[in-house]
Amino acid sequence: MEIYSHIRTPILYVVLLAAMSTLALSCTQVGFYKTTCPPAEGIVKSVVQSAIRSNLTIAPGLLRMFFHDCFVNGCDASILIDGLSAEKIVVQNLALRGFEVIQAAKSKLETVCPGVVSCADILALAARDSVVQSGGMNWEVPTGRRDGLVSRDTDAKKLPGSTDNVTSQIKKFADKGLSIQDLVTLVGGHTIGTAACGRFDYRLYNYNNTNKPDPDIDQEFLAKLKTHCPCKSNNTNRVPLDTNSETNFDNSYYGNVRNGQGVLESDSKLWSDGRTHKFVQQFLGSSNRLKFKKQFGRAMVKLSNVEVKTGNQGEIRRSGGMTWEVPTGRRDGLVSRDTDAKKLPGSTDNVTSQIKKFADKGLSIQDLVTLVGGHTIGTAACGRFDYRLYNYNNTNKPDPDIDQEFLAKLKTHCPCKSNNTNRVPLDTNSETNFDNSYYGNVRNGRGVLESDSKLWSDGRTHKFVQQFLGSSNRLKFKKQFGRAMVKLSNVEVKTGNQGEIRRGYNISKQKF
Repeated sequence: MEIYSHIRTPILYVVLLAAMSTLALSCTQVGFYKTTCPPAEGIVKSVVQSAIRSNLTIAPGLLRMFFHDCFVNGCDASILIDGLSAEKIVVQNLALRGFEVIQAAKSKLETVCPGVVSCADILALAARDSVVQSGGMNWEVPTGRRDGLVSRDTDAKKLPGSTDNVTSQIKKFADKGLSIQDLVTLVGGHTIGTAACGRFDYRLYNYNNTNKPDPDIDQEFLAKLKTHCPCKSNNTNRVPLDTNSETNFDNSYYGNVRNGQGVLESDSKLWSDGRTHKFVQQFLGSSNRLKFKKQFGRAMVKLSNVEVKTGNQGEIRRSGGMTWEVPTGRRDGLVSRDTDAKKLPGSTDNVTSQIKKFADKGLSIQDLVTLVGGHTIGTAACGRFDYRLYNYNNTNKPDPDIDQEFLAKLKTHCPCKSNNTNRVPLDTNSETNFDNSYYGNVRNGRGVLESDSKLWSDGRTHKFVQQFLGSSNRLKFKKQFGRAMVKLSNVEVKTGNQGEIRRGYNISKQKF
């Protein structure tokens, strides 16, 4: 430091320049993938357009999915994560649609630019493209988001709801740095899409427990809603959120709100509350249609930057692990006996039994803990583990090693004496993403199978579980998994003149 003591101004300049560079790297920007994946936006647009042409309901589905994602811990694609405790399972998210569209876009991008484009950016782009495909105006989407690592159902309680009064809506939007104007603009997205009768039929028959309808509903409109949503009928019937315009992205929604034809209570109250009234008013009429579309794009950009993860935060989700070189040259076996399959490790094996079975194949304890990490993807039928929930070791009680909150959720999915073919993720919240979150679940008493759950409590395996914990060890696990798979793939292999080269995957020329 002493040799720079006489040139403080350059030091200040360098520090400021570095700070500015860091700031720039931590922000989203238009054209983020211009050099790393030039066709990214075009690929997403093509997939979205194709999906909407086949099914118009995909457009409001993707727009709503993006909105719900951004309001829970930021725009980080955590809404896409599967699991017993993920955001997806809350009531507000059960009707979301379009997941397969995001997956299709992701699959295409992984083929062209593997590990580059985040799911969070795909969702942001898809929301924009859905609006444009429905008649809205295009806007530039800043990209560079990274995907979140956490998805919790409890966090989804922060979502704005259809029964929220205006004060509650304003607060929820303000908590995300969004203004009252942003609120009124963004709920204008209800110009496309529908709502199930069960979300609002209380307004038709028993508003505020009065056994009367909501007095703010236009009487003629009320009669039409009752026709579509009869009292005590199947509440899955659906009606347009924007009467006569459910597939066209325009400003007619605001005219309906003004005229007492807002379907959801949260929408209908925007006209009668002075804080939101003026913003509804500025979007009324055909002369303000363009104004609304422009403002909607601006508000979406603002929403899309809520609590985003950039730089080294989060990850680029790949729904897969790390590649490795596979040694080849094996030959096919001539014998297949059911009695030999009894050597397979089982879901009820204790740690000693697991260690022995792996050791018999030349695999170490570290290999064991690494390879069972493959349970980070996939599911298990309730029948494989439900004894742990109701009658562990013939005690008529659950396995005490199971976390109590997790136990309750497992019981919901696997009721006692029910159809044991119901399935649950082996890695809660991450059943389709190859990562190291499985080990965190094992540590936290959320291992589904008994064989997995005991790895944390046994000293021989505990240290290996521990070394794979946390986001800082994600890459370490993926590398080690590849090494262990190579080792496993060389167990008792047949080469040279041994065995045969089978002509069909299940056909041998040998007769038994």
